[in-house]
Amino acid sequence: MKPTNIAILNRGEVLPDDGMYQVVPMGEFAVKHGGQRILQVIDARAVASMAQRYLDAGEKLLVDFDHFSYDTGQRSEAAGWIVSVEARTDGLWARIEWSDVGQPAIVNKRYRFISPVWMPDDCEDLGGDRLRPLRLDSVGLTNQPNLKGMQPLSNRGGGDGLPISHRSKETSMKKVLELLGLSADAAEDSAIAAVTALQNSAKEQGALLNRAEAAEAKVQAMEAVALEADAEAFCETHKDVIANRDAVKAQFIANRAVTEGLFAGIKAKAADADQGTSLKNRATKQPATEAATDAADMQKASAIRNRAHKIMSEQKVSFSVAFDRAKAEAQQD
Repeated sequence: MKPTNIAILNRGEVLPDDGMYQVVPMGEFAVKHGGQRILQVIDARAVASMAQRYLDAGEKLLVDFDHFSYDTGQRSEAAGWIVSVEARTDGLWARIEWSDVGQPAIVNKRYRFISPVWMPDDCEDLGGDRLRPLRLDSVGLTNQPNLKGMQPLSNRGGGDGLPISHRSKETSMKKVLELLGLSADAAEDSAIAAVTALQNSAKEQGALLNRAEAAEAKVQAMEAVALEADAEAFCETHKDVIANRDAVKAQFIANRAVTEGLFAGIKAKAADADQGTSLKNRATKQPATEAATDAADMQKASAIRNRAHKIMSEQKVSFSVAFDRAKAEAQQD
């Protein structure tokens, strides 16, 4: 087989973890391809692309022996099949279903490493003889790794007699205990209790946040109803000088202070026009008849507003509808 004419072949070690194998490591790796030295850039983008393209294809990927599937002169048989992949921070991991010949080859240590394969057309040219692989074509069992820094398929660590996968889990657990504020030799019950406390705290904080948000929304709704009621009452009070009630109401809701100021100016101007001909009420600076009328109108508007609030509560209708009904009742009286 002439792999450089078919694909860029990497050979590296993997680490078993609950049935998952690291098939592509993260990093930059040099390889000769067509007599040219190529630097393969395997970063987060490359790994994410490989994982996504596997999902898009919806097919199992072949695990063969020594990449014989790329050589028509060699016997090709499946050592296993990749049935799922996962992009992690240290590379691409895959769940492999071993065949009846693949599993004994690993268990009996006939093969120790795994090698990923991608086609040149499935790589992004980064310039400067640098390529980023974007799709995994297959992987193969091998004893001649090129990619360094990965662990073999089946390997035991030195000294403690534990498989590397177990030692890695032990190291991870120590880090977890440290983050929980516990000693490295803390009992499992202590770790469970600490995690449970964190979960309960998170739930309580979430519940408090939800209640605060609900209360804020309720206050805003009440303020909106009250403002609409004030706008209706304002329009009712100044109905004699309002040409477009809806426009004034909308303006009042948008900017109450400005609207009240504008209408105060209009009323003051009207009062000044009557000073030379009308008898003034000393307390209000208004004609006696006008002051009495305004007081009655305000009292009537207040009564309509209070009745509208009651109708809105009893009949479960909007304030606008309730106000119209209250005003109709007042007119009947």
